Amino acid sequence: MGWLCDRVVDSGTYAIADFICPAEDTRAAFGDAFVVWLNRLDTSRFPDTDAMFQAPPRNDVRVTADGSPIYWAEKVCDKLLAKFDPKKPTALFLGRYQPFHEGQKKLSEEGLRRVGQVCIAVRDTHDIDEKNPRDFYAVKAQIESALWMHRGRILVVSVPNITNVFSVVTWATWLNG
Repeated sequence: MGWLCDRVVDSGTYAIADFICPAEDTRAAFGDAFVVWLNRLDTSRFPDTDAMFQAPPRNDVRVTADGSPIYWAEKVCDKLLAKFDPKKPTALFLGRYQPFHEGQKKLSEEGLRRVGQVCIAVRDTHDIDEKNPRDFYAVKAQIESALWMHRGRILVVSVPNITNVFSVVTWATWLNG
């Protein structure tokens, strides 16, 4: 199972191994994997497994009998997934993204590489003409699907149909002639 999980991870996705691993030498097959210990029972229906069980020496999340499955899923996601932090440096991209294409994806990934997180501001151009058939939620879903591997480091927001952008320097230059 460790070998199979390694192949899944090598393909660029996540592997979840869900089985009883009662001994440390069995867990070692997974290297430095993220460990969720379901510590919900003192004894199981299998005395032989109970007899050989060794508590993991480390765990990333220890699930107890307290809390709902949704609560524990959120705890695991909080530890595993990056979170967009509005106070950190952010690259801003502004467009209508109808459709979100490979060039925009590459540009967004370059922003991520350079800055660490990206805000993609989608201009609300829905139904102004035949080139803008998608509403914000359809565009957002397309962007998030294309950039799924960067979730938590990308924020997609709706903005008005912005057609001009002025910086403080541009505005000051304009005022001073």
